[in-house]
Amino acid sequence: MKLVGHPPINPVLFYTGKFSGYFVWGVWIISALGTDSFVRIANPGLQALSFVAFGLGVVIVTISLFNLGSATRLGLPDENTELKTRGLYQLSRHPMYVGFHLFTLAAVIYTMSPVVMLAGAYSVLIYHQIIKAEEAFLEQRFGDAYREYSDRVGRYF
Repeated sequence: MKLVGHPPINPVLFYTGKFSGYFVWGVWIISALGTDSFVRIANPGLQALSFVAFGLGVVIVTISLFNLGSATRLGLPDENTELKTRGLYQLSRHPMYVGFHLFTLAAVIYTMSPVVMLAGAYSVLIYHQIIKAEEAFLEQRFGDAYREYSDRVGRYF
C-alpha cells in the first residue's frame, strides 16, 4: 500500500496546511501533559471540553482509518481505489477531516493562544481547500456514483 499520493492543491499550501495542523495538535498534547508554555488563558471548563473534543476526534479518525483501509493516503492516490461509502462515510463524506478539525478546536480552546488560533485557522482553511479538490477528483474518478453519494451525504455532516 502506498501511503503518499500527490497533493490535490498547490504543494506549498498542502504541506504548510498539514504542518500547521500537526503543530497545533502537538501543542495540545504538550499542553495537556502539563506544559503551560502555550497556554494563555487557563480555563478549566474549556480545558475539560478540549479533552472531550480531542477524544472524540481520536475516535472519529481511528474509525475513519479503518473504514478507508488501504485507500488511506496523504494526498490523492495514483492507483485505482474504490469509493468508500460505509461506516462513518455514511454520515459524512470527510469524517477524518471532521476528526482533524476536532483536534484543532481542542488545541484552540485549551490554550486560548493567538498563535495556536492563527495556525489552527490556517490549517482548517487549507484542509477545506484540500477537501474541495479531493471532491473534484472523486467526481472525476467515480462520476455518477460519487455525485449520488454527495447528494445523499453532507460534506462534514
